[in-house]
Amino acid sequence: MKGTTMAIALSVAPVSRPLPRAPRAAGQSHRSAAVKANATTKKQSLRLTRRGRLVVFFAVVVALFAAMMVFGSMANATATNAGPATATVVVQPGESLWSIAQTLAPNQDPRATINDIKDLNGMNTAVVAVGQSIVVPVIR
Repeated sequence: MKGTTMAIALSVAPVSRPLPRAPRAAGQSHRSAAVKANATTKKQSLRLTRRGRLVVFFAVVVALFAAMMVFGSMANATATNAGPATATVVVQPGESLWSIAQTLAPNQDPRATINDIKDLNGMNTAVVAVGQSIVVPVIR
């Protein structure tokens, strides 16, 4: 009786043998030589895909927006508050702070307006002289 021979076909990857290496100096790693060899043999240029360009674009937009917010708030913080709007009035004969206050704000209590005028001019009393220039608040 003749026997039947069975065989199984296997795909086997070819065996590669390590290349002979040059002798290394003491303290030199074999990895650094391999990295240097790969770095010199594979010079690849950087190519951005459409998605990569989109990511870079939005990163720049976000950075510009953040810079505007930071520098905008800093500029706003350094702006000086000028305080209330003011005007200059020259005291005419027969005028007093009371009459000036009534002219400036006819619908308000003159005492509050007089206090504002005194504060603006650094006055201790309500006495004014003819021809004196005083700073008064502009009441709207």
